[in-house]
Amino acid sequence: MNATPANPYDLIAADLRGLAEQEGAALWQDRHRLTGLMLDHQPELRREIKTMASAVELGVAQALADGDRSLAGIAIDRQAALMESEIGLRAEVAQNVVRAIAHALNLGPLPSVYVQDLGPRSAPRGSDPRHAMPPQPVAAPPPQPAWSSPYTSQPIPPQHHSQPRGGGPSLGMIAAMLGGVLVLVLGIIFVPQMMRGSAAATNVAAPTRPPANASMGYGNELADFRVPAQSTLQSNVGSATPLDIPAGRRVTTEQVRELMASGNPLLVDVLDGAHGRTLTGAHWVPAIGRGGTFTDEHQVNGKTAIDSLTGGDTGRALIFYCIGANCWESYNATLRAAAMGYTNLHWYRGGLQAWEDAGLPMQALGAPLGGN
Repeated sequence: MNATPANPYDLIAADLRGLAEQEGAALWQDRHRLTGLMLDHQPELRREIKTMASAVELGVAQALADGDRSLAGIAIDRQAALMESEIGLRAEVAQNVVRAIAHALNLGPLPSVYVQDLGPRSAPRGSDPRHAMPPQPVAAPPPQPAWSSPYTSQPIPPQHHSQPRGGGPSLGMIAAMLGGVLVLVLGIIFVPQMMRGSAAATNVAAPTRPPANASMGYGNELADFRVPAQSTLQSNVGSATPLDIPAGRRVTTEQVRELMASGNPLLVDVLDGAHGRTLTGAHWVPAIGRGGTFTDEHQVNGKTAIDSLTGGDTGRALIFYCIGANCWESYNATLRAAAMGYTNLHWYRGGLQAWEDAGLPMQALGAPLGGN
């Protein structure tokens, strides 16, 4: 018998990968059969295998398989957080289990390849940057995007201007000042008109590619998982969503573009955990997408953030989104906003996956509003 490696979940990941290649999607449908097959291979890892089987029963494998491969890192991190909250696993165990399943689905390397966390997290989910960032392999860390963003945290270098020593302003300075006043006056008169005339061209881009399956829409935003609509907040946020919502209305990628062309809606990213990019012009308010109740601290913090963005205008058009059709946070956010008294609500079910699938413009994620 081979010695157990430093990370036994590497063995589980390798065996799962082989079984997945043989069995296909049927492997994840029967927890007891999966457990038996794994124990035949690695009987000394009974405890780890049972934990992995619990994750499969919780729907971790299905959620990872249904997600967008380009956002797999986020999905892995979210499913690990789900296992922490639903099963009570330690953070490092939950991460290893989910990473093993992701490896079996060809969505990531062996668990030991990832950067190791420094221990269990005691802070709330999303407040620890190690938890918020998707897991990154040691061998090949992804390059950081070089987008320009109005929310950049980089300090602006001070501007140094030379000024004449002593005496009053020169004729050149007076002329420059008068010219500046003239430019300002012309700007006040003409710039708003120019902006109104070019709003559609500036704010709304055409998709660079059609959806792979027209009946499913971009990023499977039209997929019917036969999940009933609900009026309560969902805590299992990394699972399949309904097609309907009792507050506001569901909108597609094309309808979001139409809203942006015809008005001035607020785009609100509610995906919990840092995720690099978001829709151009969006604001990040993770608190409002979390599960809980309509009277908890997330409701209070979310309302403060949304009220600050809208100026208290409850009729302002709001578009909430998160990862995609397997993410309830935007659904939660729409329900929470309705409870706050907002009336012009739109649930963008396709979210980041659909927007990226359409090749539409994105920007770097800014700082969170309403707490993280």
